[in-house]
Amino acid sequence: AMDFTWTIQKLELTARETAAILLHEVGHGWTFLEYAHRQTMNNSILMETLKDNSDSALSQMLIEGLTMGVVSITTKISQYIKVADRKVIKLAKDFKNFQEEEIEKLKAYM
Repeated sequence: AMDFTWTIQKLELTARETAAILLHEVGHGWTFLEYAHRQTMNNSILMETLKDNSDSALSQMLIEGLTMGVVSITTKISQYIKVADRKVIKLAKDFKNFQEEEIEKLKAYM
């Protein structure tokens, strides 16, 4: 079985760094609802992994999550491109590119 730890760890680290920088830039922190949503997602991922932990299933789950992330960040970039600091927009675009690159790598395990 393929070890997806590298992708998951890289994604978590990049997401954490990106979120920390963006939240610091705009002076915003996690709300209770955001935290609850994150916990629900974590539980959902755990349940799906317990059902099927094959390379294909894990790849599919990661690709779906990354694709949702690409759609979400693309929407946010479009909404804020004219009002947000250029550094924040660049960071968002870099994160989007990272997600797209990981999707391409994961396709090999489908």
